[in-house]
Amino acid sequence: IVNQFAEASPGIGTSSVIALGAVLLILTVLVNAGGQALLRSGSGSQAHTAGALR
Repeated sequence: IVNQFAEASPGIGTSSVIALGAVLLILTVLVNAGGQALLRSGSGSQAHTAGALR
């Protein structure tokens, strides 16, 4: 994205690269929030994770 930003034409090119960055940031936050929710919901139970650490 950084390389594309430097080469983007002013106006629509720059705007589309910034929009792509924003979409990727939102997607990353959603995936991380989903993973945290799965961990908190008990899908990784104490017994299961304790066995993996040994």
